[in-house]
Amino acid sequence: MIEGYIERTKGLHWNYQIVRNDTLYADCPSNTDEHNTVYRHYSWVPEHNSEALCEHKVKDGNTLVLLEKALNKYCPMMIALFDKIGASIALLASMEAVKELLEKASYGKQQIPAVNWCIKHIQNIVKIRPNWSYLTWQQKVGIVITAICDCSLSIADEDSDDVLCGLYHTVNGNVLSLLEKGETPEAVVAMIEVRNDPRNYKQTTAPPKAIHIEKARNLFKGFVATIHTTDELEQLEGCATIGGSGIFGSSNDADDAFNGMAAAASKKKKANRYGGFASRMNASSQPNPTNMRELMEAIRSGQVKKLELIPTQSTVYTAKWEGENLRSSDFCVPHLWIFNSDTRWTQFSYQEITHVYRVKTCSRENYHFIIKNARNTLYGKSLVGNCTLKEFLATKHQKTAGNAFHALKNTTKVRYHDWKPLSLGVGTSVNKGTSLINTLTFKINGKKVTIKDSGF
Repeated sequence: MIEGYIERTKGLHWNYQIVRNDTLYADCPSNTDEHNTVYRHYSWVPEHNSEALCEHKVKDGNTLVLLEKALNKYCPMMIALFDKIGASIALLASMEAVKELLEKASYGKQQIPAVNWCIKHIQNIVKIRPNWSYLTWQQKVGIVITAICDCSLSIADEDSDDVLCGLYHTVNGNVLSLLEKGETPEAVVAMIEVRNDPRNYKQTTAPPKAIHIEKARNLFKGFVATIHTTDELEQLEGCATIGGSGIFGSSNDADDAFNGMAAAASKKKKANRYGGFASRMNASSQPNPTNMRELMEAIRSGQVKKLELIPTQSTVYTAKWEGENLRSSDFCVPHLWIFNSDTRWTQFSYQEITHVYRVKTCSRENYHFIIKNARNTLYGKSLVGNCTLKEFLATKHQKTAGNAFHALKNTTKVRYHDWKPLSLGVGTSVNKGTSLINTLTFKINGKKVTIKDSGF
C-alpha cells in the first residue's frame, strides 16, 4: 500500500505530526490506530533548534507547533529541490566553491549560513549513497526531516501563521542561480556584488492589494515617523559627537542648562590632574585618520575639536517611529532612515559637522554626518515624503504589509521637532569590502584629510 502511494505521489505528500504522549504508538516501523491510519515513526532530537519547537498562539486560541507546520510545508519542497539538483559529490564540490566566492564578494557573507546548511545535508546524503537518486524513499524523508529540524524558523505571516525557512529560500533562489549561470570566478563574484549591493535595492512600485491594506491599516494605526533630535541620536550606539555633549547641551530650558553647569563643575572638581596627563597630551595632538574607524576614535578621544566636510550628494536623516500597535519586533532595524539626492548644501563648500553616526545592519553599513544648523535648510527646502521603506519591516510583515507601508513614503511626511537640532545631514555607504562609495574630504582642526575606507 505504502509503495503504491509513493509511486503515485513520488513520495512527496505526507502528513507530518510531532509525536506526543497522546499520539505515541507502538515502537515498530508502522502501526495503525483505531481508525486504521498507517503511521511510520522517525526519531529526531533537534540540538540547536529549541526556537523551532516553541508553540505559537494564533488569534482563535488554537496552539500550532511551528516545526510541525514547517515539516508539512517544506518536506515536499525539499524533496523536489534535491530531485532537481541531483545532490551528489559533484554538487558538494560546487557548493564549496560558491562558499569561497561568497567570502570574497562584498555583501556575500550574509548568504554563507544558507550554503553551510546545504553543504551539511548534502554531506549527509553522500555518506549514505553517492547520489540523491540512489536513496530509498525512507532515507530521503529522513534527510529532509533532519534538514528542516536544523533550520531557524519564523512566522512569515501572522494572519495565516505561515512558517518561513529562510535558509531554504536563499539556497533555492540566489545560490542555485549562481551555480546555474556562473561561468568564471570573477563573473560569479560580480553577480553576488550586484545582487546584494544595497544601492541596487529595488523600491516597491506595485500598489498594495486591498487585503494587505487592511492588515497594514491595523498594524500601523497611529503611525508617525519623527526625525531624531541630536540629543536622541547621541543615545544610539555608533554615534560620535564632536566636542562631546558640551556644558549646556542643546536645550533651551533653563533647568536643563543649570543641571549641565552643575554636572560640568562637579566633574572638573573631581578630576585628577596628575592621572589625566596622558589623556590631555593625547587630546592636544593633531589626528591624521586614514579611515572612518580612526576618525571616530579620534572624535571620541577628544582630539577632534572641529570637523568640516565637503557634502556628498546624499541628504540623510534618522527617525524614530511610534504607533498604537507597533513593537520593536515588527522592524528589523533599530530605527528608520533614508537617503535622498538633493542640493540642500552647496557642493565644494565645507560644512561643519557636529556628529558622525555609523549604522550597521546585515546588508548595509552607512555613515551619517550631521551638519550644524541643518534644520535651517528646511525653511527654504522642506523634506519631501517619509522614510517608510519595506526593507525595514520584520520578515513576517514584508509580504503582507510591506507594499502598503512603502506606499506611505510618498503619501505621508516625516515630522520633526519645532526648534531642537536635528539628526539631519549628508551620508555615504560602504561599497565593496571596506571601501566607501564616496571619497570624503574633511578639514580636521583646519587640516585637510581625505578618507575613502571604513576601517571596520
